[in-house]
Amino acid sequence: MLVSILIFKKNDYDKIRKNALGYYKILEDCGIIKKNINGLYNFINCNYSNIYSWWFSKKVQNAKTVFTQKFIKIPKCAVDKIINFFYLNEKKNYAK
Repeated sequence: MLVSILIFKKNDYDKIRKNALGYYKILEDCGIIKKNINGLYNFINCNYSNIYSWWFSKKVQNAKTVFTQKFIKIPKCAVDKIINFFYLNEKKNYAK
């Protein structure tokens, strides 16, 4: 499992398209986005022992799903593409 938490500075929100702000707010409301490092520290301290419960909660999964459906395009052969990406990069690293 990969859990991602984004840290946004206050002025980073100025760079987000206006029509996307609501989607970022959904991520912030469920804890995926933090506005500062202290918020992240507090979040980790409070949720470390139950991070799986948080990540797989209905609220977080709904927020993730809404965001990814709007902004992430996942190709039908995504697994094959990921495997090929790592295979090609591994070959490049060995060639050095």
